[in-house]
Amino acid sequence: MLSALIRILRSRRGAKLAVNLAFLVLSVCLWSSLSRKQKKSNELFRSIDDFTTTVGTSIFGESNVKYPPSNPDWNPHYSKYFADLKEKITSIDFIETSENINQFNDKPLSPFDNIPIYDNFIKAKLDSSKLYHNKFSLKYFKDIATVTKCKYYFNNLNQINPGWNNDVNKHSLLINSLNYDKNGKVRGKKSELQVKTTQMKKNLNFINERLRLYDLCFIKNEFNMDDIFNNPVKDSVSLVLDNIAGDTTTTIAENQRVNQFQFEGQMFPYLQKFNSSQEFNSILPRFSIGDGIWYSNGTFPKPLTSVSTYQDFKPDPENEELIHLEYDTKKSVWANWNSMSDLIPSWERGIIISISDAQLFLALKWIATARHNHIKLPIFFMYKDNELSQVSINKLRRVAASDDIKFPTSSNLPKLDTWFVDLTPSINPIMMPEFITFKNKWLASTLNPCKEILFLDTDTINYKDPNFYFETKGYKNSGTLFFRDRYLKVDKKEICSSFHDTLSPSFQESFYFDKLPLFDKQYIVDNVAKNELTTEEHIFKSYFHLDIQHEMESGLMAIDKATHIIPMQMSANFNLFKPFSKCSHGDKEFFWLGFMASGTPFSIDPIKPGTVGEVITDKAGPTVIEKRICNIQIVHFDENKDIMWMNGGANICKYPGYAEADWENPKLQSFTKNFKTLAEYKKYYEQIPMKTDYGIIASEFSNQPWIRRFYHCHNLIWCARYTEELKPLSFEEKETHGELFPLDPEVKKRVDEINFVWATFDTYQVFSKEDIESAIKLARETSGLNKVLDQEAKKKAEAAKKAAAEVKAALEAEIKAKADAEEAKAGVENGLGSIPHDAEGDKKEPAEVVKEVAAP
Repeated sequence: MLSALIRILRSRRGAKLAVNLAFLVLSVCLWSSLSRKQKKSNELFRSIDDFTTTVGTSIFGESNVKYPPSNPDWNPHYSKYFADLKEKITSIDFIETSENINQFNDKPLSPFDNIPIYDNFIKAKLDSSKLYHNKFSLKYFKDIATVTKCKYYFNNLNQINPGWNNDVNKHSLLINSLNYDKNGKVRGKKSELQVKTTQMKKNLNFINERLRLYDLCFIKNEFNMDDIFNNPVKDSVSLVLDNIAGDTTTTIAENQRVNQFQFEGQMFPYLQKFNSSQEFNSILPRFSIGDGIWYSNGTFPKPLTSVSTYQDFKPDPENEELIHLEYDTKKSVWANWNSMSDLIPSWERGIIISISDAQLFLALKWIATARHNHIKLPIFFMYKDNELSQVSINKLRRVAASDDIKFPTSSNLPKLDTWFVDLTPSINPIMMPEFITFKNKWLASTLNPCKEILFLDTDTINYKDPNFYFETKGYKNSGTLFFRDRYLKVDKKEICSSFHDTLSPSFQESFYFDKLPLFDKQYIVDNVAKNELTTEEHIFKSYFHLDIQHEMESGLMAIDKATHIIPMQMSANFNLFKPFSKCSHGDKEFFWLGFMASGTPFSIDPIKPGTVGEVITDKAGPTVIEKRICNIQIVHFDENKDIMWMNGGANICKYPGYAEADWENPKLQSFTKNFKTLAEYKKYYEQIPMKTDYGIIASEFSNQPWIRRFYHCHNLIWCARYTEELKPLSFEEKETHGELFPLDPEVKKRVDEINFVWATFDTYQVFSKEDIESAIKLARETSGLNKVLDQEAKKKAEAAKKAAAEVKAALEAEIKAKADAEEAKAGVENGLGSIPHDAEGDKKEPAEVVKEVAAP
């Protein structure tokens, strides 16, 4: 055996093997020797090999992102963005110092600020160590596994900033050289260096940072929250940092552990707080089909089959089988929230409507039209804090599911699968008053039980199958489908055009987590030709560079809520943030702005909106012909001029009671005089469907593509303009702005049929006399009629006062004239003649007169 071994070693193959064995023995000896000297250091890294030996996400990797911004079908230009930023990120191993630590601030403001300490330690180790193992196991922060990064970041928030929270109205904002407080007032200018390097702990930027990383860690990657927050073992980065600070423990002290449920409350402060998985169900909304029976605390009636709906469901509390939601501590609060649709599969996709008693009239017409269209998706009417009464619920339910309701075109229409959802248990009472009017949309769009939503306003008429919008190219590329608004040139505050750079991810966030901004402003601005930009790029440029505010219409939106819950949270925050109050009309722009700030792709339908109706033609000079269509509706066409949906209802005026208000308005008499009686005018407003002969899509390149027709129907009537102008020095060539076209006969027939149902549905089948009186009273208040009448009364009072003053002055003048005449007569009779006046008009004393007469 020994001789055989000698022969092997003498061979060429054996010699090579011997060298390798010798090197292995030498390495083991060296390792053994050094390990004794570096026992403490090795203990430090013993628990982190599972993390650091696995390289994290590749730079700009998007393997877990459902809708990556780099998808060329969404944006073919994205790969050209941020060339300098990408080169900088890939060319360096680590950031030596944090951008937040500087001469004005020496304390960390974010967990990012301590990462350079970790990276410098790793560099020193790598430079000093010749061990083969360390070369592969020691990684800079940007290269370690994303789950480790997430655990480090969120477990260190409380230590960096005790008491942090994401309540936007307790935060301020730094933009350029201005510091805006929570009320939007400028606190004063700071030096450019301070602005760039000093960030306050209560700064909106840090809320956005926390939300973006929550999105990455717990929504897109769905990392185990139970392990991140309830596992006492420190993450590898914290082990190193604590060791440098003299703390050699490998577990998190009990009093320093982050409570998972407290963390969710700090991240989403408008949610009602819950302190355990058992308490979670108590903050879920209450559900009812509208019959007065409510399901709460995460308990629901079990569907008959996996595909069954509740169209014909009749609650039976004593005998029905119930299902219960159980909180999974491995998942985020939003994943648990969406699990309601796991219990009830038909809730996976649904129609969401925010409602209150004020929208009852429109909602009844919407339901009648939905029954006519045979809508099968479940419909959730969302409200809070008794804003929708049980009386109103009963009326809505009756129109949605009763057989005794008469519809304009047919009877016995299919019932709707409707649910009324009371969000009161879900909302932090302290923040409840923040959500008023348009802001209720955020609660409805985020706290519903569905994973995919089609959000509709109560005055939206949809002419497509609701599932159509989820099959569009835009939705499949981004998980969203938004639509454009009327192009109106409205001045914005400086803050609105400046916050893009501030609200986008910082360099640290981009470097450590690959969170790049969604748009490259410079690239977009430099591309002058509009046709070289995507719709989303064009809207970005229009809002931030051209200062156009009205970009998006929110009457209908398709959203993958399960994937996009965090962009929607950021959108809501912007709407709640007082300094941004003038940056959007209501909620509209904040939807896409939240997606932009989160770095999440969104799709806006490229076709500009218009309207339909009767064409009015005017000749605006010898070379210009203007055509316009005026009404309250904004219409959304597809590329074939088919109508997808329309906002504003199908009546001439969508609000009840406005006929009475406008009839009394003295400023509208030039229009109302065309109607013989109020009843005739009321029929025109509330029962006659709008005309649909022609359509106009106004051009954004013309001067005032939309003009307003004041006073009528709550000042809601807008005119879309189309113009034809002869080119200079030409007798035949025309330059047109906008598109004017007749509707396709088949499109017109379908649209007119649905509009007829909306316009002529008799709401008085369920309306009471009190409802009608209330509507008329409300219309008088909101239409401005009372203000107009007050102004008219003041004018009449002022005119009467002026007339009385004039009469009084005339009477006084007459009395004075008579007195003067009598005095003059008396002077003549005494031989003095009339009493003369001096140059200033003052009467002269009789003695002076006598002297003048006697003078030669």
